Amino acid sequence: MTNARRHPVTWRISLIVAGLLCGLVAFVLRAWWLQVVVAEEHLDRGNWRHVTERTVEAPRGTIVDREGRELARSIHAPTLAFDPRYFVLNESNLAETLLAEIGDLDRFDEARFAEWMTAEPADVPRYFVLERRMWPGRAEALLDRLHEAGIRSVYAVPEYRRVYPYRELAAHTLGFVRGDGREGVAGVERVFDEALSGGTVSWSVLRDSDRRSYLLDEAPDVEAARGNTVVLTIDTPLQRVVEDALAETVEHFGAEQGVVVVSRPETGEILSLASWPPFDPNQPGGADDSVWAHPAVSHVFEPGSTAKMLTFAAAANEGLVGWDTPIDCENGRKRIGRYTIRDTHYDEVIPAWQVMQHSSNIGSANLGMQMSQATHRSYLEAFGFGSRTGLGFPGEEPGYIPGGRWPDITHATISYGHGFNLTPLQLNMMTAAIANGGRLMQPRLVREIRDASGEVIERFEPVVRGRPVRPEAAALVTRMLETVVEEDGTGTAAAIEGFSVAGKTGTAELVDRSTGTYHDQYMSSFSGFVPADEPAFAITVMVLRPDPEIGYYGGVVAAPLFARIGEQALLLDGIFPEGELADGLARVDVVDEDEDADADAAPSAAPAPANDPTRGSHVEAVSTGTPVTAPFAGEVGARDTVPDLRGRWVRDAMVEAAARGYRLTVNGTGRVVHQEVTLPVDDGPGRLEVWLEDAAEATDEAL
Repeated sequence: MTNARRHPVTWRISLIVAGLLCGLVAFVLRAWWLQVVVAEEHLDRGNWRHVTERTVEAPRGTIVDREGRELARSIHAPTLAFDPRYFVLNESNLAETLLAEIGDLDRFDEARFAEWMTAEPADVPRYFVLERRMWPGRAEALLDRLHEAGIRSVYAVPEYRRVYPYRELAAHTLGFVRGDGREGVAGVERVFDEALSGGTVSWSVLRDSDRRSYLLDEAPDVEAARGNTVVLTIDTPLQRVVEDALAETVEHFGAEQGVVVVSRPETGEILSLASWPPFDPNQPGGADDSVWAHPAVSHVFEPGSTAKMLTFAAAANEGLVGWDTPIDCENGRKRIGRYTIRDTHYDEVIPAWQVMQHSSNIGSANLGMQMSQATHRSYLEAFGFGSRTGLGFPGEEPGYIPGGRWPDITHATISYGHGFNLTPLQLNMMTAAIANGGRLMQPRLVREIRDASGEVIERFEPVVRGRPVRPEAAALVTRMLETVVEEDGTGTAAAIEGFSVAGKTGTAELVDRSTGTYHDQYMSSFSGFVPADEPAFAITVMVLRPDPEIGYYGGVVAAPLFARIGEQALLLDGIFPEGELADGLARVDVVDEDEDADADAAPSAAPAPANDPTRGSHVEAVSTGTPVTAPFAGEVGARDTVPDLRGRWVRDAMVEAAARGYRLTVNGTGRVVHQEVTLPVDDGPGRLEVWLEDAAEATDEAL
């Protein structure tokens, strides 16, 4: 009986012990599973609340001019963000302090803030933008004050803001970006958007309970992912000169709009592309629709008499006209069917050069109609009319040439610049083709693209689109165009003292928008090149709808503007008339401008030829040596004393610098307000860089 009674007890104890042993084994196995087999997975789950992936788009690349001056750049401009839930849970006692600091930020809403303070934490958002792309100094100062007060719920999100330091300068050319600073929508910003866009950089951040961030790995190099640098052919000092002169001309004549194109005839490089009215790309929202496309490539006009240079070039190339070929101008009146063509001069039979000088419509019509329509059209097309230039700008128009068979009146009017249309850039490229001996160049606005390290990754070389006329024909037309600027010509106001100028005036009557007829609305233009015997600049000036009561002829409105721009362009390029620099020229090396020479090659040691009236020392920016501020005249090594150029007009400054044996780099226009000297690494000429009034003011105010 005793053994029978003990058996159930023993059995129960064994069962309990077995259960305990099984539980222990299960616990050990579970612990092993968690700590060994799936440990990494659970660690990741635990860190999910504390480790975040931060992604930032690197800054957009810089746009610089031909000498490296920054025309557009991206600066760090953090967005200020707020974590309302963290504030409600941990910092609600600092509400008054927070309101005092962030109450004036763009997106702060006091009513919404009050709702958050009384809501359930689960209903309060974790992220709210207080202000986007703040200026760095302002954001940093605000965050410092908040952190000192113990507020961690406001923090900065790295972003960038696009800045254009020269404001309106070259604005249509540069274009602008969307509000987030990441996408170009006009101008160079759009054409080279892919090259300028920065890469994306990501890294892991560990946050503690106080929202302090800690890097888990080494900080990434955001600058290395910066977008590429686009180097333009634009010359900033010349651009300033052009825009100032254009603005004064447009305002003086009460005009509606103005466009200027300045290019290098030999290479097709665009040195200045200007239009009026301007806009500020830093704040493009207030501008009209014209900011989306550059008027130099998007607006088309009948060229008027500037197109006569094409008619004469084509006829010369066909062997139909020489210097003194007699042409009947029919005493100022010509009937074609029911239409009458009139001239302001009542010439009869005069030599061809005089037809150009007097800008005879009838003489040009009679010359043009000696060519077949097919031949005439082929020359229009060969000079680039009716097709885009290849610049690649958004909104570029190809222009228009009538198709089919032309009525006689259409053939006549096309011969003197009516009945077809073109863009200012097309007219400039045609002018440059005559200047360079008959080669139509593709306009070039970008020299090269560099990566974030400064390495050149793409270089754009000159491209010849075609050869519409032989050099002999171009030379003949050049001689005729010189007479336009001489006494008795229609463009005498385009003359530049000490230089030969070749060019053509144009006064095209425009169609009245309200009536659809020609009536007292004009396009005044002048297109030419200087010096005529060795062209350095092709300049096209077009002024739309000047007030007829003030003046509207191309020789009155546009020719003086051409002269002003041409004179300053020569000056900035260091090209002086004979005797201008006297002994100073003998002390300055001359840059060999052979079209195949490397732009970075050392200057030629040969002095300027004594019989060359147009070439002097060329202004260039050189970065060799160590920049030394030279606000006063004094000894620099073994060289002559550094001239004190402050307060002098730029022309006097350049003459003085050349006389002392220094090359000069000029920024802006007006009087010199600051100068720096760069010592050469060899025994070559010293370099002086000066900043003039408007350049200093524009830079200071923009920054």
